[in-house]
Amino acid sequence: MKRSFLFLFCLILASEALAWDFKLLGGASLSSYSICPRRVYSGWYSEYCRYDTSYQPGFLAGAGIEWSLAKRVAMEIDVLYFRKGSQVKMSRPDILYSKTDYVLNVISVPVLIKIRALPNSSPYIVHGGELFYTLSHECRYTLYPDPSYDMGPQQYPAEDIKDSTKSLGFGAVIGAGWEIKIRGISAFVEARYHFGLVNIVREDPSDFDLLESVKPNSQVILCGVKF
Repeated sequence: MKRSFLFLFCLILASEALAWDFKLLGGASLSSYSICPRRVYSGWYSEYCRYDTSYQPGFLAGAGIEWSLAKRVAMEIDVLYFRKGSQVKMSRPDILYSKTDYVLNVISVPVLIKIRALPNSSPYIVHGGELFYTLSHECRYTLYPDPSYDMGPQQYPAEDIKDSTKSLGFGAVIGAGWEIKIRGISAFVEARYHFGLVNIVREDPSDFDLLESVKPNSQVILCGVKF
């Protein structure tokens, strides 16, 4: 965390020294995991187990710098605290289903190319890559037994799975937005899609309920100012 604050401070200094535009931004996200179960069991387990993912709400906030490359083309580097995650549901014959809620906190560094349609207030598109560093990763397991067992849902304590998660991940980013310039300050609203390109599970997938591959994806709505 100290490194991220130091990096933000360096961004501010760089924007002042080199006349780059400094940005403050934040927003909300819906994240889910692209998963691949580990097929190590035989018989009914591997044949009848079904995995489904759904979205987990999150947020992101941070700062960035932007500088022009051409008349309507700019480059942007952000440093964000980003909460990702997913909900993974597994169904199998002996239970109704089980649900695992994953919460992944990362420092995200998107490096983007921004292309504006007009010189001033304008719609624009962004595309590029994202490097992220894992700060923490937790999961909470809930079991929903078959009603014939005469048992209600059983929720287990949250479990730290950071040691089973790779420290670094990489993804791609695409998006579009609208920027309005008012007296030297620009306000913007933007939609982005972050999709993971690297499996974040280490060699032993036991902490991930036998998920052999996990790639985090996020839909993001953010807004901010640039000055």
